[in-house]
Amino acid sequence: MTGRSRWAVGVRADGQREEAVAKEGSGGEQNRRVVLLYCHRVLRQGESVGAAADSSFGLPIQPVAVACGSSVEVSHILKILADGAAAVEVVTCADDCCSSLLGSRRAQRRVEYARQLLGQAGVDPARVGHTLASDATSAEVLELAVSRAKAVFSEMPGVPKGEDQ
Repeated sequence: MTGRSRWAVGVRADGQREEAVAKEGSGGEQNRRVVLLYCHRVLRQGESVGAAADSSFGLPIQPVAVACGSSVEVSHILKILADGAAAVEVVTCADDCCSSLLGSRRAQRRVEYARQLLGQAGVDPARVGHTLASDATSAEVLELAVSRAKAVFSEMPGVPKGEDQ
């Protein structure tokens, strides 16, 4: 496959529109990329995951802020994986701070369904995960992507060693 796919998303914590572009590639780094889909409300005031991801914990992390976790569809998750990402971590706000009341629950059900589809297709369901968070620092949110990578890769340079999820 050649070309690229584009997925425009909501707003960052600072109110600016953010757009993520997933590019296809053949390099080894591309197939170790972890896409971090996170509700912009999980971050502490003034935190920015984009800037912190530049120092990316030793692996390629592509942070994508979404307006609400409920906007993450199963088709988005599967398309991200089909476009070459090794894993997808969806981080949504805790139920008590979700502005849409059910956004986190919807996202969790969609992640569970995507994992079920991957399992039926013979693909490791651990490539997709969901975490609830609130008032998190950018480093804490990025660590969730690292944890997802640890669940997928047994030996990954730059990934801190510790207990796998």
